[in-house]
Amino acid sequence: MGLRVRKKKNASGSISIHIIDRTNRGYKVVESLGSSKNKNEIESLYNKALQRIDELENNLFHNVKIDNEQIKLEQLFSQITTQDITSQGDELIFGRLFDEMGCYEIFKKNSSKKIRNKDEKNTLFRALVLSRIIYPGSKLELLHYLEYFKQEEITKDKIYRFLDTLYTKEIKDEIEKCIFTHTKKIMNDSITVTFYDVTTLHFESESEDDLRRIGFSKEGKLNRPQIQLGLFTTLQGYPLSFEVYEGNKFEGHTLTDVLKKFQKR
Repeated sequence: MGLRVRKKKNASGSISIHIIDRTNRGYKVVESLGSSKNKNEIESLYNKALQRIDELENNLFHNVKIDNEQIKLEQLFSQITTQDITSQGDELIFGRLFDEMGCYEIFKKNSSKKIRNKDEKNTLFRALVLSRIIYPGSKLELLHYLEYFKQEEITKDKIYRFLDTLYTKEIKDEIEKCIFTHTKKIMNDSITVTFYDVTTLHFESESEDDLRRIGFSKEGKLNRPQIQLGLFTTLQGYPLSFEVYEGNKFEGHTLTDVLKKFQKR
């Protein structure tokens, strides 16, 4: 049993305090302590939940015997199941590699006043990258990743709002600059050859807009709107830069455009 306290924001604006038990990457509510909009009352409910967890856990292990001040580990371990274990190895390894790249404080270093809660966005950016390596799936799978590895809960709307911020030109340029600097460093400051390739990504819809346009499809989807994704990589395959273009844009023109943008950086 892995008991934790969860704060849940309700539609009314109040905060509910629950004791939850995480099971197989999911969770179930063990007890509800109440809800309030008052900050002091919320803090009081949170502290009561922590005390209640101690009581529940003490009851769970009441039959663990102590002999000469040493816990009999065999009895203790017999009560532990895989549901009580959280994997941390991958997170520690890839998390350290991410931090060494120097991209962790992209938002914190940004001087724009339009970007709020920069520390939160730095944390979310890091989690988004690591989840694609450790727990690949849709963007919504990030919710399960954060719950399983971080014991954090966020809404899908927050993820989508963050993605809008992430793809602003200013932030995108900062991320690509960080990646380029790190790649250049691990390649002994020498990037002599780059590759550029364009792929098409289609949508299962017949309606077009300014970006999703019907054009030459490399997937054979002739009547489906698409976008084009242009990617720059090193000779070894390290990504350096990418751009998204209209689905009907001539591929040769995308190369000219992406070269100009890459040179400016």
